[in-house]
Amino acid sequence: MHAVIFDIDGTLLKSYDADGELFRLAVFDVLGAVNIRASWGEYENVTDSGILLEILSDNQVAYSDEISEQVKSRFVSLVKTHIDLNGSFSAIRGAQDFVNRIKNSPLHVCAYATGGWAASA
Repeated sequence: MHAVIFDIDGTLLKSYDADGELFRLAVFDVLGAVNIRASWGEYENVTDSGILLEILSDNQVAYSDEISEQVKSRFVSLVKTHIDLNGSFSAIRGAQDFVNRIKNSPLHVCAYATGGWAASA
């Protein structure tokens, strides 16, 4: 049996642009006018929690579980609102058929991965 692992954002769903903008808004809503690098690729750990840690460090803000939970909660709320207003994120062309073939294969199992928080995924 072979495992096939798919990233969600940008591989299965067209959510990358909206996801990035909503993450920025959540950070600004919780932390105020902090510096955020121009590109997510400029961060060493390109996950929601990793980027948040680096944003805090860049802005000399001490990490706390409370700040992390506030940003995460705000982000999830913004994602839900975005979906309510715009509908679900679109699938990347061909992704759903490919995933279905893997899921129906007796030789493969399908799994999903994300650098995002589980609650937003």
